[in-house]
Amino acid sequence: MNLLEVIRQRTDLSKFYEYLQKTGLDKELSSSKTYTVWAPRNDALQTIDPAVVADSARLRQLMANHVSYQSYFTRNAGASTRVIMLNGKLVSFLSNKFDDANIIEADKYVGNGVLHIIDKVAPVYANAWELVNTTKTSFRQHAFIASLTRNVFDPAHAIVDRINAQTGQPIYRPGTDSVLRNRFNTDVYDLQNEEKQYTYFILNDAAFDSEVNKLIPYYQTSTTDSTRNLASAAVAKDLIVEGVYTINQLPASLTSKFGVTIPIDKSKIVETRRMSNGIAYVMSGINFSARDKLPDIIIQGEKYMSFYTPAGIPATPRQNNVSAVFTRARVNPVTGQPFTDMFVFNHGISGLNVQYQALNVPTVNYKVYWVAVNDTLIVDRGNRVNPDTFRQRLAMGSRTATNFPLKDVTPNVFTEVYVGDYKQTAFGTLDIFLTANGTTSLTLDYIRLVPDL
Repeated sequence: MNLLEVIRQRTDLSKFYEYLQKTGLDKELSSSKTYTVWAPRNDALQTIDPAVVADSARLRQLMANHVSYQSYFTRNAGASTRVIMLNGKLVSFLSNKFDDANIIEADKYVGNGVLHIIDKVAPVYANAWELVNTTKTSFRQHAFIASLTRNVFDPAHAIVDRINAQTGQPIYRPGTDSVLRNRFNTDVYDLQNEEKQYTYFILNDAAFDSEVNKLIPYYQTSTTDSTRNLASAAVAKDLIVEGVYTINQLPASLTSKFGVTIPIDKSKIVETRRMSNGIAYVMSGINFSARDKLPDIIIQGEKYMSFYTPAGIPATPRQNNVSAVFTRARVNPVTGQPFTDMFVFNHGISGLNVQYQALNVPTVNYKVYWVAVNDTLIVDRGNRVNPDTFRQRLAMGSRTATNFPLKDVTPNVFTEVYVGDYKQTAFGTLDIFLTANGTTSLTLDYIRLVPDL
């Protein structure tokens, strides 16, 4: 007999059989495909909300949450087995449990699959993304995350009408070349992903506003709205981690994807919500450290953008018809760690400068350090001697800025050297220029900007 025939013969599964017929799943279970069914007994189905029973779509979603393709036996269920159901949700399956239900009869092998009998209904939980969208009027945090949805260009989903004869580029049919995407899902974690599991912290409005207001001074822009949005994004991105931590497993702190410490005070948990891809805690407060939210910014010397003359004309430093710019793979004799730096030697361009860029720089005072290695030996009449000290300087914000004076680059210094203080007045991109003193060398391992809080 197939699964449907076995279920139909059991009086304790008559209600489940009725709902299978009502939702059309009876046709699935009488087919030749292979399924596993976790069937709740009649007494368990009495607890279903009558509104769900009356709504055929919702009832089908619930019944499909108890049916999976393929055969699953309790002997093969591991400690972390999650099975994908016909409705696309994943439900945990252990040797004696299906979600929170007990398996009271197991591994009944029939013609087209496996039947387990359970004592509870397995609810259809919202995933994290569904939770965001259904509660965006309840939580300011979710209203903000939902606002990050935009139409973005995606040629993979577009229909090509024709090819431009002049450019050879495709011309897409209007309305087909863009899709809705949410920046949180693409840049932080994909909350729609049922195969992943997350622990997600939802701040109530007072707590969310408190954390946002704490960061607003560091995300100053030309408008109040964009400043608040940037601060909101800086808070929201660190409120989720991979993996499920039950209330008893929650440590005093977790670390976000971006290296920020999430301090967890369990007394601040006001509600716990199951999700199909994890667990969510509604919190009345999370006290992030501003310094932890504003990490050091490191600009690597070999990641330069362009070279310029003092007049701002693009330059190509050369010596004897070959490049005068060297990218050197080294080992730091102090730390024993490998590093790569940039070294410009014998370039012949007075006042040569090299441009770097730091993105998304918060508005804060910075202590500026560099590691600039001057250890290239000079051959003098066959003898190898230490190089001379030369000078270079940093210009922050623009090529002609005079933030810092010329600074000595002493031979054989492999540690950080303090260059000076710099204040970033508006959130965004920071251009940094390293300038030579006349035609002397330029060298840089990295620049470190340390927030001075």
